[in-house]
Amino acid sequence: MPEGSKLIKIVIEFLIDRWDKYFPNIDKPQKISFLQLCGDSDYRITEKIEFFLFLNSNKFPSLVVNFTRHPEYTELLQNEYLSLKKLYSINSDFFKDLIPKPILYEKVGVTDILITGYLAGRTMEQMVIKNRLSRKLAEIFFKKMGEWCINLNIHTRSDKIDIYEYAEHLLKEYILYYPSNKINLIRLLDSIKGAFVPSTFVHGNPAAGNILVDKTGLKIVDWAIAKEKGLPLSDLFIFLTWYGSNYFRTGDFFKDYKMTFFDSNPFSRKAKDIVHYYCERVKIDKKLIIPIFCITWMEYAIRKFRFMAINSGCEVSLFNHNVGQSFSLADEDVKKIWDNFPEPNRDLPLLHIINNKPVNIQMLFDEEKNFIL
Repeated sequence: MPEGSKLIKIVIEFLIDRWDKYFPNIDKPQKISFLQLCGDSDYRITEKIEFFLFLNSNKFPSLVVNFTRHPEYTELLQNEYLSLKKLYSINSDFFKDLIPKPILYEKVGVTDILITGYLAGRTMEQMVIKNRLSRKLAEIFFKKMGEWCINLNIHTRSDKIDIYEYAEHLLKEYILYYPSNKINLIRLLDSIKGAFVPSTFVHGNPAAGNILVDKTGLKIVDWAIAKEKGLPLSDLFIFLTWYGSNYFRTGDFFKDYKMTFFDSNPFSRKAKDIVHYYCERVKIDKKLIIPIFCITWMEYAIRKFRFMAINSGCEVSLFNHNVGQSFSLADEDVKKIWDNFPEPNRDLPLLHIINNKPVNIQMLFDEEKNFIL
């Protein structure tokens, strides 16, 4: 039996022994089966394993279980649980069918376990990859995702953020890892001094593998890198980037990204409509679209570098736990991390890096006059 399956069975036995404590509102099942979703079959101690739990003879899963023994994933599981709890505390009636219900987070020895409710639906990724999207279907998804982001903003917005202060500490860390465009970034940030936007909960990675679709609408899972006080529009920008690359499907990130944000075509014009509609609903000055777009990718690139740092053996936290908090690595550590990844192209999910320059930001300055949004 694969090591992963053995560990899953150990976790299930642990849960059964404590069923009444952990699940007082769910009758103890007579039978439990599972379906593993992710995690290596020869799972050792460095990965995360995710699986569905089926209770009795139910056709659909009742629970989703994640567990890990790795510090990186421990942080992610903790953050997901706290984020979901916070969202449910804000408005459980609104969120109950749109995000997973947080049920349990438990640390057992060296193993961290997260259990959430199950949400039905097909991933948008399955729908996009299986079928070449029609313009009509793309517009439907655009509208639904735009509304989803707007509603998340409306239901979770709190104090306004000084957008310059928000970006300033990000810039200090960003230029240590990606020193290009320092002057352009400083110029851009100087242009937004004194500007404020309403803070909002952000998911952080609303790529289509995390978006479920059914007849009731869109649901979003995997809140592992969510942030309680983030920038509006950022989730929508990340979604549009993924969607554009899978809509055009040229096989070339440059072409897909350029057609999504810098060429005038039916797709980019519809993306512009959705972004402007968002701004009108949430009352964001449209002059802030470009700065927020840039800051979104700065933050994304920093987080991806921290993932690379962890994979290179550095002790790095994935999150800033205090507002305005940032940290840096020594120059020799930064060089070591870059040396662990191939040159000249470094492809990360939704982020393309050439010679240590994120294309997502580089193209913004190279093609700023053509930015369609």
